[in-house]
Amino acid sequence: MHVSRSASIVIVAALSIAAGLAGCRERERAPEAPVPMPLLMSTGGQDGEMDRTRIFIARRPMDLLPLGQDVLEDLDIDFDTQTAIVVSLGQRETAGHWVRIHSAQLENNKLYVQFTINEPDDDQMTAQVITHPWAVATIPRVGDDVRIHPEPEHISGAEAPEDVLPGGEIP
Repeated sequence: MHVSRSASIVIVAALSIAAGLAGCRERERAPEAPVPMPLLMSTGGQDGEMDRTRIFIARRPMDLLPLGQDVLEDLDIDFDTQTAIVVSLGQRETAGHWVRIHSAQLENNKLYVQFTINEPDDDQMTAQVITHPWAVATIPRVGDDVRIHPEPEHISGAEAPEDVLPGGEIP
């Protein structure tokens, strides 16, 4: 009886040491460098239908439905080979708000997305109109385990670049 208890303790200790060594080997591996993802298409507009601020990955057409049917019909995305990144600013009470997706990098299962959000200056004259600014960019297809990590830059008073208006694309 005394021998089997000692043997059990030795086995548990050996397994703990082996697990610790395996963990050390994992930590010794260099982390994967971020891989720049080419933006295959980038567009946006003021006429989305989402009422709240969101950033998400769309892997199939129905994922884009919250933007609204009109926006969805204008986007031509091949979901067999592409993944869409969506940024919506939700409902805004004036014109002058826009968003633009600049770039994305993939590191392990994290997709870091850089984008600019513009808000009009307090003293800037803007039309009193309800808008729903949004941007969509496509990248080569990524796995279902990839999660988005937003990296926004906030600016104010800038004029909207052409590629954030409906129909504009980055070649």
